[in-house]
Amino acid sequence: MDHVPVVGLLRVAVEDINYEPPVVTGGEDWFALVKRFWSDRCEKLYGEYVLSVQKRRYSREIESLVDAGPVQGLQNYRTIHGEEGQHARSLGALQLFLRTAFRQKMLSPLKTLLIDGDFYKSENRTEYDEAFQVLDNAEHLVVSFQQRLESGGDLGMSLDQLSKQAHDAEYPDRIEKAMKKIDGRASEILNESIAAVRTIAEIVNGILYGEVGGRYDTLSNIGQIGGRSNKELMSSLDSAMRTARAFLDIFSRLVDLERRAGPPR
Repeated sequence: MDHVPVVGLLRVAVEDINYEPPVVTGGEDWFALVKRFWSDRCEKLYGEYVLSVQKRRYSREIESLVDAGPVQGLQNYRTIHGEEGQHARSLGALQLFLRTAFRQKMLSPLKTLLIDGDFYKSENRTEYDEAFQVLDNAEHLVVSFQQRLESGGDLGMSLDQLSKQAHDAEYPDRIEKAMKKIDGRASEILNESIAAVRTIAEIVNGILYGEVGGRYDTLSNIGQIGGRSNKELMSSLDSAMRTARAFLDIFSRLVDLERRAGPPR
């Protein structure tokens, strides 16, 4: 049909031979609206691509450092839409570091220092003890958090219940509140772990290479600790300190990247 008398049909329908439909203006704006939509869409997709590339780069650097892998997002830490949670990758990286480099190489010399080290400064001893306990317990905290995200955990059940609720006007706010609670707990674990790794690295560096009177001093039994294996212990402590520093450098950049990017949207 080449021509449909729309106006004529409308006049019959309204029973008014003089009826004229109103002229709607603004139709010319459609192109600008479409252009803006696709511009915003492309910018979002490009940002997500850059974020994924940077995450992969930091993940590979951590894998190379600990000689293990791969770094994977923490299991069960996902948004209600199935996307990787804001700090899922960094928690996965932390878990890998704790299970490999820390447990297999760093723990033994650091524990010897914990048990047998005679610190000149009591505050250094206190800081070291606290940092060691945080790192020694960090893997348990990550696993516990992961379990809370399972379908039977309190956080997982909360998200599951939300997914079944009506998608009313308040629904996005409820989802945001639930994810903020999850991301907030993840951030607490990360902050505590970063602080502990930094403290361990600084104290061990002070013990091995610090200056007298510096914030982190050496040990009064620096030449005797470890007995006949003193030289090997010093070498192991040096290696642990360097590993901690290297991990801290990469890991802090990964966490900062996640924080700048914000939660998935």
